[in-house]
Amino acid sequence: MRSQLSGDDELLIVVDGGPALVDMIRAELGDVNQQLRLLRNVEEPGLAGARNTGSAAARGEIVVFLDDDAVPRADWLEELLMAFSDATVIGVGGSVIPRWMVGAPHWLPAEFLWVVGCSYRGQPPDSHEVRNPIGANMAFRRGVLSSVGGFTNGIGRASGGALGCEETEFAIRAVAATGGRVVLRQSAVVDHVVEAERTRFRYFVRRCWDEGRSKAMVSGRVGTDAALASERTYVARTLPAGVLRGMRAALLGDPSGIARAAAIIVGLAVTSAGYAAGSSSSIGRRRPPGKGTAATPVAPFPTFRPAWVGELDLAAPSLPPRAVDEAGLPLARARLLVRHAGTPLGLLDIELSGGTLDASRAVNLAKQKFDPALQAAMKHPLWASAIRRPVSVAVCTRDRPQGLRRTIESLLRLKHVDFEIIVVDSASRGPETEAIATDFHRQDARVRYVREPLPGLSKARNRAVAEARNEIIAFTDDDVTVDPHWLNGILRGFEHNQDIACVTGSVVSASLSRPEADYFERRIGWSSSFVPRVFTSERTTADSFLHPFSPGNFGTGANLACRRSALLALGGFDECLGAGSRTRGGEDLDIFVRLLTAGYALSYEPSALVWHDHRLGTDALRDQMYAYGLGLSAYLTKFLIARSTRRALIRRALPGCWRMLKLLHRIRQSRDGSGLRAAGLGSAELRGMVAGPFVYLAERRHQDPAHVRAVQPTVSEPGLVHSTPTSRFAAGPPRHRVAGHRKVFTVRRPRSRRYSGSGKGE
Repeated sequence: MRSQLSGDDELLIVVDGGPALVDMIRAELGDVNQQLRLLRNVEEPGLAGARNTGSAAARGEIVVFLDDDAVPRADWLEELLMAFSDATVIGVGGSVIPRWMVGAPHWLPAEFLWVVGCSYRGQPPDSHEVRNPIGANMAFRRGVLSSVGGFTNGIGRASGGALGCEETEFAIRAVAATGGRVVLRQSAVVDHVVEAERTRFRYFVRRCWDEGRSKAMVSGRVGTDAALASERTYVARTLPAGVLRGMRAALLGDPSGIARAAAIIVGLAVTSAGYAAGSSSSIGRRRPPGKGTAATPVAPFPTFRPAWVGELDLAAPSLPPRAVDEAGLPLARARLLVRHAGTPLGLLDIELSGGTLDASRAVNLAKQKFDPALQAAMKHPLWASAIRRPVSVAVCTRDRPQGLRRTIESLLRLKHVDFEIIVVDSASRGPETEAIATDFHRQDARVRYVREPLPGLSKARNRAVAEARNEIIAFTDDDVTVDPHWLNGILRGFEHNQDIACVTGSVVSASLSRPEADYFERRIGWSSSFVPRVFTSERTTADSFLHPFSPGNFGTGANLACRRSALLALGGFDECLGAGSRTRGGEDLDIFVRLLTAGYALSYEPSALVWHDHRLGTDALRDQMYAYGLGLSAYLTKFLIARSTRRALIRRALPGCWRMLKLLHRIRQSRDGSGLRAAGLGSAELRGMVAGPFVYLAERRHQDPAHVRAVQPTVSEPGLVHSTPTSRFAAGPPRHRVAGHRKVFTVRRPRSRRYSGSGKGE
């Protein structure tokens, strides 16, 4: 090292310890002079404080940082400094090559050599810009270090811990403040000594965990987009390629390939979990950028404010004079569903003074916000009466008579008249469901009652498919109120493309009077878009990288319509998924993916609108969020273990793990904005995600694929059907036949064949 110094260079050794350690090192060095100086860290203990101490004492224009376990190679310093000939370069990083003390671990993938502080596969080519260099071998202009504020205390290693990223946070701030560049100089090489302790899997896991926590700290200071800019490409491309490389090596006779592939998956999962843990704590958000150590007060979380929910049609604007709660007290905000001649344009949130609703002000704000959508809606004012086709509507319910009554009442107010209502009683324990359906049937013969003796939403929906008399079958839940133009919107969605086999619509919160409803609306966001879309199996620039496995992009089972023939061809809904099964959800996500991968198109049509009554009560909401997480990971597990989709999902699953960080951020925002910070809603959802794969596999073992169903409806009175199945419906591709007015089909499932629609056969 000293042999590479010129006459004007200096070597500063900063000791992060007490006076005794300084004296011991001084005695060992011997010759301490103007070129070789020994300093003691005068800032907070830790690597960031030691680097700040050294840069503050430095006299040179360029400050080079080297770790005490890194050994420079010949011409290292010359190669590193050469990059600074470009005036736009403010920082340079070199290559860090591992020098193993006990041999390289066979299971450690090259993509994760950053765990031991070394250069890793996936870094940019030589001389390219990087977000940050590796701290063991880097250099910055001294003027930048002093002007930007140095490294932030509280980030990075201290007392032997495995935290890091202090150089990441500094480089992001430095580039933002100066507009300069940080580049990689691969020819500037140091060998990094890797001791035996760091070759153990236990250290690997701990280092990944702490890396995630460190990234959360950086995100709290510089924002998620900047903090995770490099990780997006790394997770989207480098890690999937590493998994495939490891599996290929295993197939070619290298058993350690599987271990390396598994280490990539474990490393990413642990890092993501560490980020989640760091994001949920206050660490990293109480200290301002720079090297100061004083804490700044954290703003208190906002309290929940209830909102009045209503509609505003710009073709005939009208609002009540005041917005008040159930007790008659004025509300401070309102949410309006803005329409034009029935076409929904979007949601408008407005602040109120004394609960006063000013219709003219609301109209002006709506026109400003939704002008492009308004112009498009004015071109199609008669869409709600343009299409006339028969539709079967299925309402699957279990022991929720009051909600069922409200749903049926709203269905009977539909503007579209050519439809039937099939009330599928999913093994209710009381007689109320049948009594309500019978009562409505006496009022309107379009209402039919069907009892499914086995509980489960997928079983109930499959039963509705068997009973439906029409090609288009629409599904909704017993906790929604449908818009009068709901079926018109459904049929409008099918007109976008002849290949469309499924239409979903917008789901708007019926009430925001409770914090639980507000949390659900913020977190789930079923009504986040009012732009029609057509999805196919081919990913477009508008689609998520996870397409077609991206949850939430296509809609939800609470507002769903399908061609009956397409459902029959796929074998119906997977009975290993959905409410009533162990997995408690995911059946709608599953059918979306299966339809798309089978070559059908899917349409999202906002004018097919329903109002959803979100659950009230923290315990009920916590249970629901657990079920959402459970169903999500269960549905993904199904496609992960299926041969036909495994490869495609692996390529998307690793980026998906990292994109879960955005989900965690959304969970935190929803929690804080709704005043439910201590309710444990986010942790309940994450617990469900962790449990999902195990629960799904248990449900697969529980379901018996050998059962078949032959639906033979029996009529107890005209139009009111009570059907008794001879056996269970299995979600495999059916062979069906049409017999007269009633559709009767049987499902055959040869043991020698695997089906993508099945919950068991993949």
